[in-house]
Amino acid sequence: MGQEGVRRCQEGGTAYAAWDGADGNYSRMPTVDEVRLEDDTRYLHITSNETIGGIRMPDFPDFGVRVIADMSSDYLSRPIPWAQFDVVYGGAQKNLGPAGLAVVFARKSLVEEAPDNQPAYLRYKTHAEADSMANTPPVFSIWATGLMLN
Repeated sequence: MGQEGVRRCQEGGTAYAAWDGADGNYSRMPTVDEVRLEDDTRYLHITSNETIGGIRMPDFPDFGVRVIADMSSDYLSRPIPWAQFDVVYGGAQKNLGPAGLAVVFARKSLVEEAPDNQPAYLRYKTHAEADSMANTPPVFSIWATGLMLN
C-alpha cells in the first residue's frame, strides 16, 4: 500500500485501508485473499452488513488478527461466532430498539489491557468499571430495547 492510504492517528498509531473496495466501488464484500494486512497490524475493523449498498459478509473468516466489528445490522438476525471477535458494537436502531443507544460486546482481556492515555469517555474500561453508568444513560432507548428483547 502506498503512503497515500496511511493516516496517522492520535497517540502515534497508524490506520490504513486493508481493502480498497475493488477500485473504490464497494459493491461487494472482499474475499479473504483480497484483504491485505501489513505485518505490524494490531487489529482489523470490519462492517459485517452494509445496508446502504446491500452487501453482507456471508461468513466470518479468520483474518489472523484481532477483529473489531460494526454489527448494527446483524444483531438478532443471524448467529455470531463470538470467539472470532474482540469487540462487536453497533447502534440499536437497526434490529434492537430506537436510536440513541449503542451496544458493545468487548472481550474482558482487551478492556483490561487497554492503555489509559485516551480520554476517559473513550475507554471501555471506564464504562465497564461503572457498569455502563459513567454518564447519564439514554433511559427511553434502554427501556424500549428491553421491551424488544423480552
